Amino acid sequence: MNGTSSPSIDAVAERLLERELERSAAWLRAEEGRVADRQSYVTVHAEDGQAIGMAACYLVPRAGTHRAYQPAEVLLGARAEQLARRDDLERLAVLRRLAADRCGDTLVVVTPGTATASGVVLAHDQGIAETLVCAVESVARSWGATHVEFAHLQATGRDRWIAKVLDARGYADALVGANAVLDVTFPSLDAYFAGFTANRRKVLRKERRRYLDEGHRVSAGSDLTGDLVPLQLERYLRYGFEADTHAVRDRFARARTIPGLQVVRADSQDGPAGFVACYHDPHRSRLVPRLGAFGRDRAGVYFNLAFYELIIHAIEIGARSIHYGTHSYEAKTHRGCRLERLHTRILALDGDQDWLADAAALRGGLEESELARFHHQNGDQVA
Repeated sequence: MNGTSSPSIDAVAERLLERELERSAAWLRAEEGRVADRQSYVTVHAEDGQAIGMAACYLVPRAGTHRAYQPAEVLLGARAEQLARRDDLERLAVLRRLAADRCGDTLVVVTPGTATASGVVLAHDQGIAETLVCAVESVARSWGATHVEFAHLQATGRDRWIAKVLDARGYADALVGANAVLDVTFPSLDAYFAGFTANRRKVLRKERRRYLDEGHRVSAGSDLTGDLVPLQLERYLRYGFEADTHAVRDRFARARTIPGLQVVRADSQDGPAGFVACYHDPHRSRLVPRLGAFGRDRAGVYFNLAFYELIIHAIEIGARSIHYGTHSYEAKTHRGCRLERLHTRILALDGDQDWLADAAALRGGLEESELARFHHQNGDQVA
């Protein structure tokens, strides 16, 4: 086996990237340039030249405008502050000062544009994982990075080999959230409602009835049309994201290049009331929501489009699950989602690992406490 690095996807690796939507060549190419200007694809080849492992790597500058994947933001940023209890705030402040002094540029292995899939595609073999990790660390050193980060690794399943290698090499492990997944095991929306307790059924059906009474026209298509741009922009600005019309049009244009785009929308007499843009991933028979926005004054549109109309659409096309992503766990678990843990692992290449371990323990503990609340409320729903 040998590892090679290239600024573009190795043609030999194309077949390796056919297994999963978010780690497909189409997805990665659509998202190139959004995380960092400098990127590379590290590929492990067998002796016969076959690609058997690949990592999508992005050099995230310490002073870059895109902060989401910087170690200090991942471990100690807005999410940690949101979850922190009063007695955690002093510890958080101390660790932030350490991070400011010690974190430089970071080579991040990630699938851009999703918080639920890592940037690693791997045949199930620990030897391949070891070769890939060593190759990624070599690229990081050659680019002058101070840290290496593997983001959004699943706690179980296909990421287990890479996680095992990272643990053995001393990477700090932080639980960073969970992917909310709704298993579509019912034949109709009525059957979905029937699976809840009487009190929950009453609440969900009230949401549904209020929305239907407003007379929205629901349609499903395969394009993000221009009349949805103002709705998406308003949502970005409402939640504090830096965006303008050009940025939203760019997001839509990138989204259109990825196969399987489905757009479920609701229209009123005044125009679009809301929409959800998702992908049908036939390899794993699932729907993956990608973009969406809902008018601020449209009571009931969010839950009906994001859940009930999307459930109807999933049943119609034969999807067996809907992957809703991270955060808003209360709304998602109360509507039947289970939670799949996600981890990010980070290594200081100079060996200064103590502060990282402390920061990872803080962030992970805060997330664990958050997930435990929904485990207690909803039974054995957190994996």
